[in-house]
Amino acid sequence: MTIDCEGRYAILSLLEACGNLWAPNHEVKQMAGEGCKAMDSSTEYKEIVRISYDTQASLYAKTLSMQSGNMMRLLGYLLTSGISQSRGNYLDVGCGMGNLAQEIQQRFGGVSIAYCGIDLSQELIKLGKIQNPSLHNMLVGDIEHLPFRDESFDTVISNSVLHWLNVPEVGQSPRRALAEIWRVLRVDRSLAVSVAGIGTGRMFQESYKRVMAQCRFDPGFKAALYREDPVGTMRLDQLINMLLDIGFNIKLALLEYEPVIYSHAAKYLNAVKAYGYGMFLAPVPPLNKEMVWQMIENDFVEHIGDREYHHDQYMIYVIALKPKNNSGRYQP
Repeated sequence: MTIDCEGRYAILSLLEACGNLWAPNHEVKQMAGEGCKAMDSSTEYKEIVRISYDTQASLYAKTLSMQSGNMMRLLGYLLTSGISQSRGNYLDVGCGMGNLAQEIQQRFGGVSIAYCGIDLSQELIKLGKIQNPSLHNMLVGDIEHLPFRDESFDTVISNSVLHWLNVPEVGQSPRRALAEIWRVLRVDRSLAVSVAGIGTGRMFQESYKRVMAQCRFDPGFKAALYREDPVGTMRLDQLINMLLDIGFNIKLALLEYEPVIYSHAAKYLNAVKAYGYGMFLAPVPPLNKEMVWQMIENDFVEHIGDREYHHDQYMIYVIALKPKNNSGRYQP
């Protein structure tokens, strides 16, 4: 089954093991249409994230040290939480290339698991299917408008994704995405989520701010797209309060300092470019982006030197449960 909405949504059939997770055909069409309208009418930031990951997809595929470590720790916390399900339907929200699917299968061996991944980036989905031909159940879509029936999944995992929806300058937060996760998650089943915590990338962001202070006098500089923190880092209590307000029970919540070591600053800068190029350069005119990125890189190396660099990463991990007495708590 394929539904096209200006080329942005390709809804794929799941494995028979997943069961019938999709809304009825007419409902899916309606949801896909609503998703496209939402993309058109929402702030520009989500589109900036999509374009950034699409254009940097090949580079991103080569520089996964940050996200891979986060994924392994998040899955480890899920498995030891006492509420994880070792079988059933798994939804990977913001799946990228679907690397989580292979890890889940390795952890659970021959246990019956049906994996489905959804991501905003069409290019990452394409790369994922090339690198993992067996992953048929990955689709391009908006995590704030999930095209699934209510209570379709036994476990939902979101690794290093939801902070991109945290844009306090325009009053945007990951709440809608979390509410959608609540809707598609079955009762008494678990959500595992990680987001970047405040303090992550502080040294790089200082270079970014110094360069942006120079660029803001450029006539083409789009001040409305400037963000003090393009990554959207969050506080632990901020994420917990959103989850509690929606109706989740918190089973585990941690803020961890997890430095990622790079042999040279240049390698770190390459990793940042892979995941954040478009977000950091959103206010900059297209013809100036490469020049401004080089200015940021030069400022960073000047301040810390081209030596071994410990990326200042703070990660939030939360394992939450959708309780049985959940009536009336979901708010779209």
